[in-house]
Amino acid sequence: MSEDEDAECQKQLSKRNLRKCLYLCSFAFMMNYSAYAGLIFLQSSVNIENGLGTTGLFLIYATSAFSTIFFVPIFIDFKGAKAAIVAGEIGILCYTLSNFYPSWYTIIPAALIHGLTESASWAGSSVYVTYLGEQYWERSSNKSKESYVYKFFCQFYTVVYFSQVLGNAVVSIVLTSLKTSYAMCVVIFGPTLFIMPTQSVCANSASERKITLKNAMVSELKETFRHMVSPLHLLVLPMVFYCGVFTAFSVAEFTRAYVSCTIGVEQIGIVMVAYGLTSMAVSGVSTQLLPHFGRNRLVFVSAFLHLGTFLFCLFYSPSSQSPWMIYLNAVLLGACDGAIVNVIQGMIASYFGDQLAIAFSVKNFGTNLGVVAGTGWSTILCVYVKLYILMGLLAFSFICYIFGEIWFQNKVKRSSADTAKAAPSTQF
Repeated sequence: MSEDEDAECQKQLSKRNLRKCLYLCSFAFMMNYSAYAGLIFLQSSVNIENGLGTTGLFLIYATSAFSTIFFVPIFIDFKGAKAAIVAGEIGILCYTLSNFYPSWYTIIPAALIHGLTESASWAGSSVYVTYLGEQYWERSSNKSKESYVYKFFCQFYTVVYFSQVLGNAVVSIVLTSLKTSYAMCVVIFGPTLFIMPTQSVCANSASERKITLKNAMVSELKETFRHMVSPLHLLVLPMVFYCGVFTAFSVAEFTRAYVSCTIGVEQIGIVMVAYGLTSMAVSGVSTQLLPHFGRNRLVFVSAFLHLGTFLFCLFYSPSSQSPWMIYLNAVLLGACDGAIVNVIQGMIASYFGDQLAIAFSVKNFGTNLGVVAGTGWSTILCVYVKLYILMGLLAFSFICYIFGEIWFQNKVKRSSADTAKAAPSTQF
């Protein structure tokens, strides 16, 4: 075998290992969130006394918003992306166990613990998937870096969305066969810690960096707040915030106002299986569409899909006489979810590639603020008011996206021009 053939063989082997790491990470995340997803969708319908379920959700995302700024970037910087994912799993375990005996003395403390670590798992997985996509791009030559990062995110979320399907299938079993439900939740939850890839990403140790923890915290906080007030981030923030409010609507309002009040709480699991399957399908399809249509077209298609879904929710009156309409509503909401999440993740990776840990942590901060707002007004505002708010946020966020994309493209052009000027000229 020649040297060129040997190098090509090693490149293909390395690419295969990168795909293996992606699939293992995706599968581990899917197993982790399967038990959790169904639990979240039930909170507003099962733990309904004095708003215990929605209060717990509110505290999870409020605490998570705090941890994204003061905890997650530093944790990823020192311990790495894999450790951040495992920390998030421990928090989920605490919250899951608290729901065996739901009360103010169990749900609330567990929600605080889970909220502290919740963003760590999402930021860690985002950093890890971005790293894998960039490494894969370095070993390929036929596409741009952005397209590979988007492709890896789409594949990751296609698998992760299956957790909604599996988790809500378990919910249906929980509500019809209580004796076996807890054992199945444990079976689903258990293996994740042992499946996680062992490759360490972005885990620079304190000894390598040779800086004290105090100095690292000060430096990281400065960089975080500098990132938060940057013009490009401020233009991205409305879309991220909107995504959080949309999530809160799907979790709290749709399951309560459209499902449990119409066809019964025992049908929530089956309806949300349709939601998860659609999210998974749309996420997979977007993987194939992105290289052909680009991010901007997908963003605007997603905007019209969201608008149409909200209009459907606004003018459709739920009725037990037409349960298929509720399933159609779940399919539309799932399509909206699958369409926008990949776009936002890939956009963050492209816009802020030089500071991924901070960018994804702050992105989670914006999303959590949206969820906090959506769950905070859950028992205060009528559903139709929330739909008008969602449509207003949708319009504002996509207008900001247009200006943000213009800003980013100008930034890329300026950077290319500066690089061209700095390059030494060659004379013949």
